[in-house]
Parts: sequence; C-alpha cells; structure tokens
Amino acid sequence: MKCQTFIHQTEFGMTTPRHNLISRSNLVAAITAIGVTISLAFVPEPDGVIYGRVYHRFNQQLVPTQAGEISVMAQLNGTIIATATVAPGTNYYLLRIPMDDGAEPRLPNTAKPGDTVRVLLSNTVTAVVFDTGQMCPLPEERAPVVPLDVAVDANVAGIAPDSNGDGIPDYWVTYYGFNPGDPVANLDTDGDGFSTYAEFVAGTDPTDPASKFAVSVAVDQGPLARLNLTFGPVKTYRTYTVLVSDSPVGPWTEEQIIQPTSAEPQTVSLPIINTVPSRFFRISIR
Repeated sequence: MKCQTFIHQTEFGMTTPRHNLISRSNLVAAITAIGVTISLAFVPEPDGVIYGRVYHRFNQQLVPTQAGEISVMAQLNGTIIATATVAPGTNYYLLRIPMDDGAEPRLPNTAKPGDTVRVLLSNTVTAVVFDTGQMCPLPEERAPVVPLDVAVDANVAGIAPDSNGDGIPDYWVTYYGFNPGDPVANLDTDGDGFSTYAEFVAGTDPTDPASKFAVSVAVDQGPLARLNLTFGPVKTYRTYTVLVSDSPVGPWTEEQIIQPTSAEPQTVSLPIINTVPSRFFRISIR
C-alpha cells in the first residue's frame, strides 16, 4: 500500500516540508528514527451489497405491515454478519455486507470476496428465524454487488386466509389445484397414505406420491447399541418431537425436540433398552 505524507524535520535543520512517496513500513521506520509519533488512518474496505425482493410460499410477495417486522440476514460460518429490515408496505431489501480488508487475521464478522453467505429471514415480532436455503456467493471483486430475490417456504408474517376452516391456508390449496372453498384436509389425492393436511404440515406435495415424509431406522452395533431414526424432509419453521412408548397406543413420552436449522434430514440416536421387550416411536410435527 502506498501513501503520501509531508514530514517537517526541523530537528535536522530542514525548515521546509519534504514531499515523500514511501511505503507504510518505511514511513513507520522513518518516524521512529526521528522520534515522532503519529497514527495512520486507513479508509475501511467498502461494504458488499446483496439486494432484491422477499417472498413467502409459492412466490407470494412478503410485505410486512409494521416497521421492523421482517429482517433479512446474512450468515457466514454460523455467525450473522449483516441484518437489514424490510420496510412496511414493500418487499424490497438491501443488505450491506461488511468486507474484510484482506490482511491477516481476518476482521471479525466480515466477509471476503469469494465467500458464500447463507441468507435467512427473521420475524422479529415472533423471534422465529426461517432458513431460505439460499446460498449467495460473493464475486471475486472489491465491494461485490449481488442481486438476489429471497423466498422461504413458510408463512412468515400474518395469518393466512382459510376459507373453509380445515386448517390448510387458501394459498396452499390453490397452488396445488384445489378449490379453497372445498374441505380437502382428509383427502389423499396421490394415494401415498398421507392426507392432504398431513402433507401440508410436512411440507410435501399432495399431488406427487413420491413426495412424502419418511422415517428410516438403523441399529448402531457399537459398544453402546443405539437405534438411529432418520426422518425428512424437514422444514426450519416446524418443530419435530420424537416420542416413545412401550405400547402402540401409548402413553407417549417426549424423548427429544428438534428445531431444524436447515432442510437436511434429521437423525436422532436413542439407546436400546434390553430390558424392554418392545418400544414404539412416533414423530409429532407442529
């Protein structure tokens, strides 16, 4: 890095400034030699920018009704490094990403060109964070600018209309070709064994028999035998509770509660109790 400075060296009999174009390290050495102490100010690295519009469930515009209700966040290596609120009555956002200056060690809570950040949405009223599943690569350039429309598979704000009161919002049944006035909660139109309401809760497609919530079981024969339950797909806006019982009709006991942070399938490891002849498991989604 080059910088320009004027040094008035009266100690050496120089009564007029001398113009020097020297490196920072040489400047520090020269100043140290003549016993002058100064601090150097550096212009910080300009922010990067991610901007665009926000949507929820099936390309509906996400328009907050109150200030600060919806925020867009950038996460890098598990840390939130930037947050921007969506103004009431709009669905636009502009997220300023603090950028590192390129020197080592990296400045805390900053990104570098070439990094990839995860984009999240937050409802600040309910304190619920929604993972959009969208990763945003920052270009290999100074102060990168990236356009990105953000969508999340959740009802982020407000109460969605439900014309027939069957527990399934109108936007969901309309998207899949149903009439919002007809009760469809108990139908199984794709024949996969799951009702339309169960598919709504699980976030699966009620018209595709291959799209369904599934659970697999595997036994870990290690030193401590365990039973591994893997289930999915999962949604970050849902809570999954694993329950166990010695009988298929209960009573049921909560074993573990999971709030996913990503859409990856979840695995729960449970001890195998040899003194119990049989155990039954169920997964509750809410």
